[in-house]
This record gives sequence, C-alpha cells and structure tokens, in this order.
Amino acid sequence: MIKPSAEWQHWIFIAALAWLLFEMWRGWRLGMIRGMVKIFLLIAAWIGASAAAAATSAALAVFFRTPSTAIPTAIAALVGLTIYFFGTLLAGFLLKRTEHHHGLFQTIFGIGGACCGLLFGLFFLWGGISLVRSLGLFGEMRLMEAQRKGCPLKDESFACNLVRLERSLEMGPMGQFLISTDPLSPAFYENTRKSMKVMQDPEAFQRFLQSPNVERLLMNPRLNHVLNNRELQDEIKIGNIPAVFHDPDIQALLHDPQVMKELKQFDLSQAVDYALKKK
Repeated sequence: MIKPSAEWQHWIFIAALAWLLFEMWRGWRLGMIRGMVKIFLLIAAWIGASAAAAATSAALAVFFRTPSTAIPTAIAALVGLTIYFFGTLLAGFLLKRTEHHHGLFQTIFGIGGACCGLLFGLFFLWGGISLVRSLGLFGEMRLMEAQRKGCPLKDESFACNLVRLERSLEMGPMGQFLISTDPLSPAFYENTRKSMKVMQDPEAFQRFLQSPNVERLLMNPRLNHVLNNRELQDEIKIGNIPAVFHDPDIQALLHDPQVMKELKQFDLSQAVDYALKKK
C-alpha cells in the first residue's frame, strides 16, 4: 500500500506558489495584450488536448487491448503544445512587450501583464492537476503488471513515486478541492482504472469483446483488422507513437469518416462495466 506524504504535498504547494510568482514577473515583462493572448492560447490548447486524450484512451482500450495512459497523455501533450507554440510564436512577432511602451502606458501594460501572468499560472496549474493524476494512473498500471508477473514492487520505484505523488496531491481537504476542479472528467479516471482491471483478467477481456458496444464496432472490417494486427499492438505497448501513426491500417482508419463517427459514439463506460460483471 503506497501512502501519501504530507511532506510531498507541502513541496507541491511551494512549487506552485513559486510558479505563480514567476509568471507574474514574466507577465509584467510581456505586457497585458500578450498576456491575454497567452491565456486564450492555453485554453484552446487544453480543449484540443483533452479531446485528443479522451478519443485516444477509448480507441486503445478497444483495439489494442491495453488501457495505456502514457500514449493518450503524450498525444494530448503533442496537440496542446502544437496549438500553444504556434500561437505564441505568431503573437511574439505581432505584439509589443511592456518595455516597448513609455510613461503611464508602460505602468498600465505592466500591471495588466502581471495580472494576466497570475491567471495564466493558475490555468497552467489547473492543467497540472490532470497531468499528475494521469501519471498516477500510469504508475498504477505498471504496479498492476508487476503484481501479475510476480515481480517485487520495490523494483518499480519510479511507478511507486508517481502513485505517491498523485495520492499526496489528493490528500486532505485541499486535495479533495483540487480533485473537484480537475478539468478532466471523473469518467476518464474511472474508465481507465476499470480498463486496467479488464486487461489484467482474460475472462473479463473476453466479456469486454462480447459487450454490445464492442461487437457493434467490430462489425466494421477495418476496425476488426486493426484489432488483429499483432505488430501494431506490440508498437502500442512499447509506446512507439511514430510507428503507430505511420501504420497503413491506422492511416486508413483516420481517413474513414464512418469509422470516426462510430468511435465518437462508442461508450467505453458501458463496455467495461459489462466486462466486470460476474457471471
């Protein structure tokens, strides 16, 4: 049993405070307009990243027999960073910093930028809640695999630290408040944990494949072909994202509007609940 640490939570909050002070100083330098653009870009990047993570998580559970949290997190990060990077790059070319203004305007833009920096830091920390909790899920999955193989948990020190970090963040009244503000829905974490249980139990996984939602998906020949592509499943398990995206079967799926429609309508929660029901 991995217990949370009050000391870890203490240092998490100190790091968060230091981050906010840094963003306020940085916001003063960038100015009010660029600070407002940064907040808008962060929100846009988070929306895109959240949508990518949810879609990838459902697809992995169905087609690759693994509830990986590393790959959805990586894809979400890639989508979010792409949106934010190009937006910030464009704003840097078009908008002025505080130092480019003079007199009263410089003071106004500086104070406005510091306020925007504070908001940006808060939004960033808000997204960090989801990141820490997602990494905790990844650690839990690694520990479940170690237990299934009969390996001692002390050999998985990195996974243990990820789980301890997540539980330290969630402990106490403040932790419960942070959980309630998590931008990712509770269903994402619940479905991922249920999926991990399903993938560790061969009988439960067979029931998963027999659930009405999954059977409806597997009626599509392209989806069924991806499910039986062993090489592709191995690439998913080791986290080889470039190889997965360049696979011809995946490319065919991404360009099939009917498949995309069926994936959007797929209810992972019902499928894992069906799988976990005892006979």
